[in-house]
Amino acid sequence: MKPVILAAGLGTGLPENLPSAVPRLPVGLPDRRSGFVRLYRKGKARSRLVAQFQQLPGAYHTYSRYLEHGKEMAKQSGERLGLTSQSTPNDTLRLSIAAPAYNEEAGIRHVVDSWIAFLRKSSDIGDFEIVVCNDGSDDNTGEILRELAKANPELRMVDFTQNLGAAVALTAAIKATLLDWVLLIDSDGQFPIENLSLLLSVLRRDETSAAIGIRKKKDTTFRRFGTWSSGIACNLIYGTRLKDFNSACKLVSGPLIRSLNLEAKGMNSSTEITGKLLEAGIDIMEVEIVHRPRTSGASSMRLVKDSIHRLLFVCYLGFRLLLIQLGVLQQPLK
Repeated sequence: MKPVILAAGLGTGLPENLPSAVPRLPVGLPDRRSGFVRLYRKGKARSRLVAQFQQLPGAYHTYSRYLEHGKEMAKQSGERLGLTSQSTPNDTLRLSIAAPAYNEEAGIRHVVDSWIAFLRKSSDIGDFEIVVCNDGSDDNTGEILRELAKANPELRMVDFTQNLGAAVALTAAIKATLLDWVLLIDSDGQFPIENLSLLLSVLRRDETSAAIGIRKKKDTTFRRFGTWSSGIACNLIYGTRLKDFNSACKLVSGPLIRSLNLEAKGMNSSTEITGKLLEAGIDIMEVEIVHRPRTSGASSMRLVKDSIHRLLFVCYLGFRLLLIQLGVLQQPLK
């Protein structure tokens, strides 16, 4: 088998003096056999790649030069995206919270107050803002958020006059954020704000741009099965082993998350964000977090309809990845 190198998200340039035995494939594209291949792959996959190159005359030297070339391309890509100027996870964070809200009048005040209290006293946070999108709520959620915003300058509200769905509301909240890191979280209180410390510890340990919280879901058996099965399908599509592909609780670089072209509606936004981070070549780290049962408000999930939509959306992600491989669609974040 001929060796293949694919450098995820690093542009299109290649060293001109690669051995002729090395296929000149476009960089940044997924490998159908093993999912999304990154330049800095670890473990057995990387060892096999090096071993394959060692079989070519002068190949290991070429591989080393390719790594150096890849690092330079990664640096240039980061500069184009503005990722190199933001604060690092080892600094005090300039943090945005982005959250959708729909008919959450029973609990939204307590949830937002807990966010503000935690972030104001946290030594990890240098500056913060909270952006909540009121998704055309039928109750007093909007009025409560406006009242809280008057009393707390850190809180801003995006207000929809009609219900457009959780994904659209989350996208609007993300696009309205301004700071260096964005915490994606629900406004129903199922994700305690203290999970931020767990996500931040993973970013600092692994020096990555995205971390996902692994839930021990407090939902019905049917919903847990749906999450599990769609997660398996997405891992097969992308060649990953994420334990909670669909988790809504994420901590992501601000410029990165705002640059993603998000298309999903309904309850598929979390799945889409994870997939598009992988398409962009981001090493996503995971950590177990606390996930509480819902104690107020009502879930907007409609089991049968949303299950069908999730199935269709997973199929779309697989087809979209194929089109990227074939060069029909652009590689994200080049």
